[in-house]
Amino acid sequence: MGCTWSPLQGWATVAIAAFVAFITLNQWRVARAKVKLDLFEERYGVFLVLWTYLTHAPLGDEMTPEMRADQSRFRNATPKAFFLFGTEIGEYFEEVNAKGVALAQAMRRLHKMPPDAPGRKGAEAAANELHQWFSDALLGLRGRFAAHMDLGAWR
Repeated sequence: MGCTWSPLQGWATVAIAAFVAFITLNQWRVARAKVKLDLFEERYGVFLVLWTYLTHAPLGDEMTPEMRADQSRFRNATPKAFFLFGTEIGEYFEEVNAKGVALAQAMRRLHKMPPDAPGRKGAEAAANELHQWFSDALLGLRGRFAAHMDLGAWR
């Protein structure tokens, strides 16, 4: 009463093993793509927070409560930027925040000054320089983030 294996049974076992390996490989590929997509979505969310802040920060006192909430979201996203993008983008968030604070201070100082006050021209120049910085930063933002947002490069 011995058990005998036919060649057909052997090939069936190999075929089943190959099919299981194929399914496993495809599941691994799907999981890897899902991780990439999730990372992209998180990064894109942080990118949008920065984009929104760069758009609203130069408005200063003209900011609505919703824009102020966006400002808080930006400041709260800085640690996430370090985590998702690394030091380069995290430090850029810190630089943008420092420029935003400097711009707000320059605008407050300017609003308190009478039009003929000594130092008014210097205060206007400082505020204009910071406004230009924000404009330039917004224009260059896509380029700064391009390497981090290219899904094709995530192999």
